[in-house]
Amino acid sequence: MYMYPEYEQFFHNEKPIVGVLTQPSIWNKFYPSDEYSYIADSYVKFLESSGARVVPLKFDTPAANLTKTFAYLNGLLIPGGSAALF
Repeated sequence: MYMYPEYEQFFHNEKPIVGVLTQPSIWNKFYPSDEYSYIADSYVKFLESSGARVVPLKFDTPAANLTKTFAYLNGLLIPGGSAALF
């Protein structure tokens, strides 16, 4: 599973690793959505309080890169609400 199996002993982790998809910025005047994205703090706090480690996944990351990243995650949280995902 690891890119360098000889270093596997250094990458052992007991906590689940959960990816959280970022959302484009809604404050375009100060933070243009093509440059900035965010994750609501409540999602991060919820996952960390249950013992997970959180990894942000930028919403505009190419699909090929996301597919590679998914191999290292134990879960994925896609934020809900009124935000458009495309």
